[in-house]
Amino acid sequence: MPFKNMFGFMKKGKAADVPREVVVDVAVRVEVTRARVGNAGTVALGAEEMLKEGLEAQGPVHVRIMFDENGEVASCGMEHLEIAQAAPTSLSCATTLVGSPQLTSFANAATDMAAEGKTTAPSTPCATVISRMTTTKAPKAATLVDGKRVLTVDDFRIIHVLGEGGQGLVLLVQDQVTDGLFALKVISKGSFKYLDHVSRVFVEQDAMRAVAGNPSFVGIKGTFEDEDNFLILMEYYPCGDLHSKIQAEGRLPTWMARRYAAQVILAMEDLHRKRIIHRDIKPKNILISDLDEAVISDFGIARMFGRTAEEQPWRKMEECWELKEDLPPTEEDLRKAAEGRPDTTVAECGTFQYLAPEMPYREYSYEVDVWAFAVTLFEMLHGRRPFGYDDGLTKWTARINAVFAIIKIDDDIDPGAADLLRTIFHKDEMLRPSWADIKEHQFFDPINWDEVACRKPMPFKKAPKDLRPESLVQFVHLGRPYAQEQTLVITRFLSYVDRSTI
Repeated sequence: MPFKNMFGFMKKGKAADVPREVVVDVAVRVEVTRARVGNAGTVALGAEEMLKEGLEAQGPVHVRIMFDENGEVASCGMEHLEIAQAAPTSLSCATTLVGSPQLTSFANAATDMAAEGKTTAPSTPCATVISRMTTTKAPKAATLVDGKRVLTVDDFRIIHVLGEGGQGLVLLVQDQVTDGLFALKVISKGSFKYLDHVSRVFVEQDAMRAVAGNPSFVGIKGTFEDEDNFLILMEYYPCGDLHSKIQAEGRLPTWMARRYAAQVILAMEDLHRKRIIHRDIKPKNILISDLDEAVISDFGIARMFGRTAEEQPWRKMEECWELKEDLPPTEEDLRKAAEGRPDTTVAECGTFQYLAPEMPYREYSYEVDVWAFAVTLFEMLHGRRPFGYDDGLTKWTARINAVFAIIKIDDDIDPGAADLLRTIFHKDEMLRPSWADIKEHQFFDPINWDEVACRKPMPFKKAPKDLRPESLVQFVHLGRPYAQEQTLVITRFLSYVDRSTI
């Protein structure tokens, strides 16, 4: 039966009122199958007849049909299931409905029969397998090294693509060992044009571990790598990000913007206290928790200070990964330390519309995060970004407005909020208020800072039994895990597992 006719038949078959689910897997691959049904040998049916039988059968069934390159049926199989939720612990590259119940291996069954000296039926393009499943899926065993769990890509079942960036994907995954739901950031090794950029992966890991346990930041649960990617396992936030909320609601109410801003302020105050500049604060990097609280994410371009090369051993692995702290201090460094501004850097990075005026032109420090926070607050209150970025101006005209801090605030914005924005949007970073000054501003008079600081940790998210991957995940391919003897020396610096949860 041609490929398109098969789906036409399925559409007609679904018109009947069938009170249970029929799952169909389709794969383009030539495969002739044989299968044993108890002691009855092999039953061969045409694909259309088999689907009719599946639609008329009692109880849940799982149907697998394989097509050749011409769209003709190459093989098919049907399995009656007593437990419809049973899901595979491993996925076949030939299966497009990822996460459907695992079929009995046709090839293995035929091999077993031959080994036992039993006669198999002549090879046919279609075979039906009928078996009764009476056991539930067993959890996948963890990979242990020296008694401790080590993460591999085989531990995770991909459910959904949460986002896509310049270096890779963020996936919703199910940990098949703990049955928990997590976000998996996949950073392609091929996305790094230069070797010195690879160090950002290690900085991201170090920064996330530095704030681990603080509910104001995305929790890191593990890091590992395969042949093609660096992977960071994180807490999953199903409520999305602040950008999506602004897009959906337009302007946020003043009370809501104030509350989110207060939560971001406390998070950034703690981050700077740990001598970390985020450098990419924006609504897309502020997630919303189940309790409707702002959570800072994405430390991919963060800059850390005050760490030694012993604390960050990757800095010794390549000369281009060294930091200025690894070199003898210059007179300029000593002068800045004496002035109380030792933590400065020069790399231009971040999202263009959120860059502080000083960032492309001279050394900068923590004040760039204060500026980006103000852009984010403006966006919450106005539903658009400042300086004309969203008002039809060219990118560079808007940038000139930002450099000279030419800001236009709508007349109907809360007066306290308008005054705060004008105070922060100062082109001279030394005249911008500190986090402590911002907290004392009249706009935050209604805020009880002790209450805002009292936050609960994220609860463990267990995967529901009926969870099914979306169809698009069939196109997501992770790399192969390293064999034990092939593991790079870099791995031992990147491998990490939060043993309190996984």
